Amino acid sequence: ILLDYIRKTRIQMQKKQVMRMNRWELLQHTLLMLSFLALVVTGFALRFSDSWWAELLFGRTGGYPLRNLIHRVSAVVLVLTSLMHVVYLRGKRGQQFIKDIFPSFSDLRQFKQMIFFNLGFTKERPLFDRFTFVEKFEYWALIWGVLIMSVTGLMLWFDNFFVSFLPKGVLDVALIIHYFEAWLATLSILIWHLYSAVFNPDVYPMNPSWITGKMPWDQYQHEHPNDKDQIDVE
Repeated sequence: ILLDYIRKTRIQMQKKQVMRMNRWELLQHTLLMLSFLALVVTGFALRFSDSWWAELLFGRTGGYPLRNLIHRVSAVVLVLTSLMHVVYLRGKRGQQFIKDIFPSFSDLRQFKQMIFFNLGFTKERPLFDRFTFVEKFEYWALIWGVLIMSVTGLMLWFDNFFVSFLPKGVLDVALIIHYFEAWLATLSILIWHLYSAVFNPDVYPMNPSWITGKMPWDQYQHEHPNDKDQIDVE
């Protein structure tokens, strides 16, 4: 099964491609993906330290120092990646990116059209530009999530400092927010993002842009037919 999946993915990569992310964007995505995965695994391993999978990964004893280290290093990588993204947004391509991904009233109209299309009330699929309303929602939800997790994570990391001038109840609330935001982000990736990038029948076996920065031209034309500015085709 794995060999078949790899073969079909290779076929996807051999088709005519369109650049979805350049090297700088791909680096940001890769660092974000790896740091996020490490944070999820180590964070929930800390929360559910008695679970079989946490003991399998980190051992029954002595796991806390290693888990704490990986979690905090990953948090630093996530924050640095976010700062890299801020620098990227100041460039020409970054400014165009923020313009393209900024929400607009047309997203509401396309959301309504997509609901009607999926319910079978219309045969016309919305004609998306560079980003769909789903991708825009994911991006801004990511921005919000990183801000929330960074602030609450910093408070929990340096709790001795913050407790010197904040009531302990504030840190307790920060812990609750950090925990449930982690659940929200994890479920969003597992259910929403993986479906869009992997399990959606229109993109299966996957959208390979997370590996190469490119995706098949026919797939891109199907998903973003109104993007007239995309000319980097190979």
